[in-house]
Amino acid sequence: MEGLSSGLSSRPFGILPGGDQVTCWTLSRGEVSVDVLDYGARLHALHAPDRNGAIENIVLGPDDLADHLTGRLPYAGGIVGRWANRLAEGRVRVDGTVHELATNESTTTLHGGPDSFDKRRWSAEPAGTDDPGVTMRLSSPDGDNGFPGNLEVATTYVLTDDRTLSISIEATTDAPTVVNLTTHAYWDLGGRRRVAAHRLQVPAARMLAVDDDLLPTSVVEVDGTPFDLRGSPLLADVLDQVDVDHCFLLDDGGGTAAVLSDHRSGRRLRMSTNQPCVQVYLGGQLHHPHAGLAIEPQMAPDAPNRPDLDVGPRGTLHPGEVYRHRLTLRVDTIPA
Repeated sequence: MEGLSSGLSSRPFGILPGGDQVTCWTLSRGEVSVDVLDYGARLHALHAPDRNGAIENIVLGPDDLADHLTGRLPYAGGIVGRWANRLAEGRVRVDGTVHELATNESTTTLHGGPDSFDKRRWSAEPAGTDDPGVTMRLSSPDGDNGFPGNLEVATTYVLTDDRTLSISIEATTDAPTVVNLTTHAYWDLGGRRRVAAHRLQVPAARMLAVDDDLLPTSVVEVDGTPFDLRGSPLLADVLDQVDVDHCFLLDDGGGTAAVLSDHRSGRRLRMSTNQPCVQVYLGGQLHHPHAGLAIEPQMAPDAPNRPDLDVGPRGTLHPGEVYRHRLTLRVDTIPA
């Protein structure tokens, strides 16, 4: 399938245990190229120049399919769901009805359960846009990991210019359900596997305090705490005080979600979203701690079960409605 259109190509990437062929789709434009796998609809690589023009992959993750299958870097680059983040006690409330879910973190359902969407092969086709793009589709049956309703999901990656990747996720259902999907890419702008060297800005005056199971307990202000990321702190200074795997409530309920920068390489990543929150995970539990960080736009963890918390949408989706998640990633450089 080489040479499908200008800036779009594909190649075999490996074989799944069941015999299915995995394909890597490459979007190219100018100095930037993006690799997307139909296994997990995952962002496998984003190659971008530093301030001196040296091009490097800034997405942390395995180089081959076998390493993806081991889960050594959990969820790397994949689309996770049906519910990104955590649902307490392995259950979810939908229009007053409680549904029992599969659990995969003690009694918690994390990222949709043990068989999250990142562990599935999606169908794929060119996006049909003037810009290089690919659309991946997945059908999630009624009762999938315990979630109700047949869910149809489409994720589209488009390289809209030579610096900007657009990710669009849409879903429809035939019965009331909950949907909260996100991309779980780990970022390493400097290529040194060292989160501490980055600066991160998140425009959020509020965040969710969590218990020992990382489930939300209350909405708190970040002012005066190490969790105040509004001023773009050096992450080494943050990690000297706390580790971070927390949900931040964006000030504008969307818009700019984060600005990540690495002054040594000069690379900067700007993330914009229509989601109300962003989960920031600095990788403290990775095999190589703090080798990369995840910035995941989404709805709040456990939101369907916590009407007492002021966290925005609860994620309920009904027949005739369309779930829409919009995410824009722009890579540029900053002066030395």
